[in-house]
Amino acid sequence: MRFCMAMIDIHSSKGKKFFLLKQAVDMQTKIMMDTIHGNGYDCHLTALKSIAEKKDENLPALFKDEVFDFNNRIQLLASQVTTEFEGTFSCFGPNVLGGSTSTYNYKPDNILFTIGGLKSCSLNSASDLTYAFSKSLDEIFALVNN
Repeated sequence: MRFCMAMIDIHSSKGKKFFLLKQAVDMQTKIMMDTIHGNGYDCHLTALKSIAEKKDENLPALFKDEVFDFNNRIQLLASQVTTEFEGTFSCFGPNVLGGSTSTYNYKPDNILFTIGGLKSCSLNSASDLTYAFSKSLDEIFALVNN
Protein backbone atom coordinates (compact mmCIF):
# COMPACT_ATOMS: atom_id res chain seq x y z
CA MET A 1 0.00 0.00 0.00
CA ARG A 2 2.88 2.36 0.76
CA PHE A 3 4.22 1.89 -2.76
CA CYS A 4 0.82 2.68 -4.29
CA MET A 5 0.45 5.77 -2.12
CA ALA A 6 3.94 6.95 -3.08
CA MET A 7 3.19 6.49 -6.79
CA ILE A 8 0.28 8.93 -6.62
CA ASP A 9 2.06 11.39 -4.32
CA ILE A 10 3.60 14.14 -6.46
CA HIS A 11 6.08 14.90 -3.65
CA SER A 12 7.53 11.36 -3.45
CA SER A 13 10.98 11.08 -4.95
CA LYS A 14 11.85 8.45 -7.55
CA GLY A 15 14.27 6.97 -5.03
CA LYS A 16 11.54 6.54 -2.43
CA LYS A 17 9.17 5.06 -5.02
CA PHE A 18 11.84 2.60 -6.18
CA PHE A 19 12.66 1.59 -2.59
CA LEU A 20 8.97 1.00 -1.82
CA LEU A 21 8.53 -0.96 -5.04
CA LYS A 22 11.40 -3.24 -3.99
CA GLN A 23 9.79 -3.70 -0.55
CA ALA A 24 6.43 -4.53 -2.14
CA VAL A 25 8.01 -7.07 -4.50
CA ASP A 26 9.92 -8.69 -1.63
CA MET A 27 6.75 -8.92 0.50
CA GLN A 28 4.68 -10.33 -2.36
CA THR A 29 7.40 -12.88 -3.10
CA LYS A 30 7.38 -14.00 0.54
CA ILE A 31 3.59 -14.30 0.59
CA MET A 32 3.65 -16.21 -2.70
CA MET A 33 6.33 -18.63 -1.47
CA ASP A 34 4.47 -19.17 1.82
CA THR A 35 1.32 -19.95 -0.14
CA ILE A 36 3.08 -22.27 -2.59
CA HIS A 37 4.50 -24.22 0.35
CA GLY A 38 1.10 -24.53 2.04
CA ASN A 39 1.66 -21.81 4.62
CA GLY A 40 -0.80 -19.24 3.31
CA TYR A 41 -3.11 -18.20 6.11
CA ASP A 42 -6.18 -17.88 3.89
CA CYS A 43 -6.16 -21.55 2.90
CA HIS A 44 -5.91 -22.70 6.50
CA LEU A 45 -8.74 -20.45 7.68
CA THR A 46 -10.99 -21.44 4.80
CA ALA A 47 -10.32 -25.12 5.53
CA LEU A 48 -11.13 -24.66 9.23
CA LYS A 49 -14.40 -22.93 8.36
CA SER A 50 -15.33 -25.69 5.91
CA ILE A 51 -14.60 -28.42 8.47
CA ALA A 52 -16.70 -26.67 11.14
CA GLU A 53 -19.58 -26.25 8.67
CA LYS A 54 -19.45 -29.93 7.66
CA LYS A 55 -19.48 -31.03 11.30
CA ASP A 56 -22.49 -28.78 11.93
CA GLU A 57 -20.61 -27.14 14.78
CA ASN A 58 -21.19 -23.58 15.89
CA LEU A 59 -18.93 -21.44 13.80
CA PRO A 60 -16.43 -19.32 15.72
CA ALA A 61 -17.18 -15.60 15.58
CA LEU A 62 -14.30 -15.01 13.15
CA PHE A 63 -16.06 -17.04 10.45
CA LYS A 64 -19.37 -15.23 11.01
CA ASP A 65 -17.81 -11.80 10.64
CA GLU A 66 -18.76 -10.07 7.38
CA VAL A 67 -15.15 -8.95 6.95
CA PHE A 68 -14.04 -12.60 6.72
CA ASP A 69 -16.51 -13.26 3.91
CA PHE A 70 -15.64 -9.98 2.20
CA ASN A 71 -11.93 -10.83 2.23
CA ASN A 72 -12.65 -14.21 0.68
CA ARG A 73 -14.68 -12.74 -2.18
CA ILE A 74 -11.86 -12.24 -4.62
CA GLN A 75 -12.75 -9.26 -6.77
CA LEU A 76 -9.59 -9.49 -8.88
CA LEU A 77 -8.42 -13.01 -9.54
CA ALA A 78 -4.92 -13.05 -11.03
CA SER A 79 -2.73 -15.94 -12.04
CA GLN A 80 0.49 -16.61 -13.86
CA VAL A 81 -0.06 -18.84 -16.87
CA THR A 82 3.12 -20.20 -18.37
CA THR A 83 3.35 -21.38 -21.94
CA GLU A 84 6.20 -21.28 -24.40
CA PHE A 85 3.95 -21.43 -27.45
CA GLU A 86 3.97 -18.19 -29.39
CA GLY A 87 0.65 -16.62 -30.24
CA THR A 88 -1.24 -18.36 -27.43
CA PHE A 89 -2.80 -16.98 -24.31
CA SER A 90 -5.06 -18.15 -21.55
CA CYS A 91 -7.77 -16.48 -19.58
CA PHE A 92 -10.60 -17.46 -17.25
CA GLY A 93 -13.71 -15.85 -15.87
CA PRO A 94 -14.27 -14.09 -12.54
CA ASN A 95 -15.42 -16.12 -9.56
CA VAL A 96 -17.76 -13.46 -8.11
CA LEU A 97 -20.32 -11.14 -9.65
CA GLY A 98 -18.59 -7.87 -10.41
CA GLY A 99 -15.17 -9.51 -10.33
CA SER A 100 -12.40 -9.36 -12.89
CA THR A 101 -9.58 -11.63 -13.91
CA SER A 102 -6.06 -11.18 -15.15
CA THR A 103 -3.54 -13.69 -16.35
CA TYR A 104 0.06 -12.94 -17.12
CA ASN A 105 2.74 -14.87 -18.94
CA TYR A 106 6.39 -13.83 -18.81
CA LYS A 107 8.17 -13.90 -22.15
CA PRO A 108 11.87 -13.12 -22.79
CA ASP A 109 11.14 -9.59 -23.99
CA ASN A 110 7.62 -8.85 -22.74
CA ILE A 111 4.78 -9.88 -20.47
CA LEU A 112 1.50 -11.03 -22.00
CA PHE A 113 -1.57 -9.96 -20.02
CA THR A 114 -5.19 -10.94 -20.46
CA ILE A 115 -8.06 -9.19 -18.71
CA GLY A 116 -11.53 -10.67 -18.24
CA GLY A 117 -14.88 -9.75 -16.77
CA LEU A 118 -18.57 -10.44 -17.26
CA LYS A 119 -19.84 -8.50 -20.24
CA SER A 120 -23.33 -8.23 -18.77
CA CYS A 121 -22.12 -6.97 -15.40
CA SER A 122 -22.25 -3.24 -14.72
CA LEU A 123 -20.07 -3.58 -11.60
CA ASN A 124 -16.81 -3.74 -13.52
CA SER A 125 -15.26 -2.82 -16.81
CA ALA A 126 -12.59 -4.93 -18.47
CA SER A 127 -11.60 -1.96 -20.63
CA ASP A 128 -11.16 0.28 -17.56
CA LEU A 129 -9.05 -2.41 -15.86
CA THR A 130 -6.98 -2.83 -19.02
CA TYR A 131 -6.35 0.93 -19.12
CA ALA A 132 -5.40 1.00 -15.42
CA PHE A 133 -3.00 -1.95 -15.85
CA SER A 134 -1.41 -0.36 -18.89
CA LYS A 135 -0.98 3.03 -17.21
CA SER A 136 0.44 1.44 -14.03
CA LEU A 137 2.88 -0.74 -15.94
CA ASP A 138 4.06 2.26 -17.98
CA GLU A 139 4.70 4.18 -14.74
CA ILE A 140 6.59 1.28 -13.17
CA PHE A 141 8.61 0.79 -16.37
CA ALA A 142 9.57 4.48 -16.33
CA LEU A 143 10.50 4.21 -12.64
CA VAL A 144 12.80 1.20 -13.01
CA ASN A 145 14.45 2.49 -16.19
CA ASN A 146 15.59 5.79 -14.63
